Amino acid sequence: MSKFWLLLLLVAAFQFAHSYAAVEDESTNDEARQFIGDGYFEDEGDDGDEERLKIKPGKVFDKFGKLVGKVVKQLKKVSLAAKAIMKKGAKLLKNLGVKISPLKCEEKTCKSCVIFKLPVENTFCLTIRFMKTNIATYLVVAGEMNRKSKFEEKLKLGNMPRCLNVGGFLGKVCLKAIEGHAKSSSGQANVNFCLGVVAEKYGVGAKFCGVYANKKVRVKISPQLFPGATSVDGDIVKLDDNGEDATTVEVEEVEID
Repeated sequence: MSKFWLLLLLVAAFQFAHSYAAVEDESTNDEARQFIGDGYFEDEGDDGDEERLKIKPGKVFDKFGKLVGKVVKQLKKVSLAAKAIMKKGAKLLKNLGVKISPLKCEEKTCKSCVIFKLPVENTFCLTIRFMKTNIATYLVVAGEMNRKSKFEEKLKLGNMPRCLNVGGFLGKVCLKAIEGHAKSSSGQANVNFCLGVVAEKYGVGAKFCGVYANKKVRVKISPQLFPGATSVDGDIVKLDDNGEDATTVEVEEVEID
């Protein structure tokens, strides 16, 4: 039984018991608290030593509604061919056929390279420049393949991926600028972003993330490789840990000092 439906049964059981002024067992209270969280209950004291539990339905459904919504939002439909290529990419990564270098930044510009060993070594490097205007925020991405310039694309954060054929050993590449959230202790407006990239020929994707704060880009999370492809609706996706589902590439929330 899923966690959401188990929650509904718990809520129904507690509301039924509460309506008949029943006394809940202390161990049951503890289990419910552990499952849902202390912040979603109120303790009601009686005249004696008995304690009854009152659920805050609004907060409970708000919490789990967001959880379910997030899961639905992340799952993506992919073709059988895309799923097969992602599984191929997973094997490639497991066998260390692809590696990634650290993301190094100076001011608003960062650079990293993906090295393919298939078996001849080929290098695909990306230079990412952060650009913010009064209208929108962009990532200006330049690609090099074996030190030869291949493209430069201006990607608006939040837009759907842009795909292009760079030829050579790499073939079709899809790029997406993804916007996330960054918490700041000083209350400054920061931009948390990632560049998602997928080489469809190999079923391998990469994610490069940074945070724009104090007029420069900082790296909080190292670049990541993943088995990837594009979904039916054209989004960049990665193979889930279960080896079957495909999910969107997300930006992890980070905190800024």
